[in-house]
Amino acid sequence: MQRLNMFLGFFFLLNNALQASSYQANMDQSQWSVSNHILSCQMSQEIPSFGHAFFNQPAGEPLQFYLTSHQHVMSEGKASLRSLAPIWNPNRQARDLGLIEVQLGPRPIQIEADLAVALLHELHAGRSPQFLRRAVGTVIDGQTNAVEVSLSAVNFRDAYTRYQQCLGQLMPVSLVQLSRSKLNFLPNQSSLNEEAISWLATLVDFIKRDGQLESVFIDGYTDNSHSARYNRALSKDRAEAVQDYFLQQGVAADLILLRFHGERFPIASNEDAEGRQKNRRVTIRLQRQSLTLTHR
Repeated sequence: MQRLNMFLGFFFLLNNALQASSYQANMDQSQWSVSNHILSCQMSQEIPSFGHAFFNQPAGEPLQFYLTSHQHVMSEGKASLRSLAPIWNPNRQARDLGLIEVQLGPRPIQIEADLAVALLHELHAGRSPQFLRRAVGTVIDGQTNAVEVSLSAVNFRDAYTRYQQCLGQLMPVSLVQLSRSKLNFLPNQSSLNEEAISWLATLVDFIKRDGQLESVFIDGYTDNSHSARYNRALSKDRAEAVQDYFLQQGVAADLILLRFHGERFPIASNEDAEGRQKNRRVTIRLQRQSLTLTHR
């Protein structure tokens, strides 16, 4: 009943509004831009006098959709999201897609992945998703102004094709996962197992494609099962095993900084088998020219 009352309130708002302020790109203005990168694919449309609409797909993370705005025109609360009929078939009925939270700030609307995917499908079908919300501070003689923010499907399909091509080249893991990773080793061993090699292959792919990498830090460690001298040599062998793989795969030697620490800097207790297993490791940290990729 509460949901029904909210929808009735929106329809009352629409029918009794003093004036609906509409923001949408006209047919001759409607353009979709695609930004390609191995860590994200982004598709956007300018909404004149309002801001922009963005579909953003980060590597290894859920799809994002959000609106950015130059000014606060929507009041906080629940906006109605509808999908309007294609311009070439105005007789088709609008579709209700639910209620969306509106917040003050540079991103008044942000929606979750499932609904973002639904918006892509609506646009591909030629429909125009529209957000309807009460305007900020506009109550005159008991009547309230409404704000309509709509996406245009004009020129969407060509951009969507480019967007899908970008998705096909996207890294399979997130920036955080790439930034700092860890390989574990068996006792007294420095050889790379299949799981380690698979992950290193992913890192090599990123290093070669990114083009902005400044340094690759490789740090070797052990547990405390042996003497400090033995452990230092073993940690060096483990770090060099990773370095050798990178060099064999064509990573430039001047990018790599190799360090080995033996049993120093444990990340878990060496008093039990589980802790010692965590300490037998090599960490790989990537640093870019414009951005240090770290996970703290």
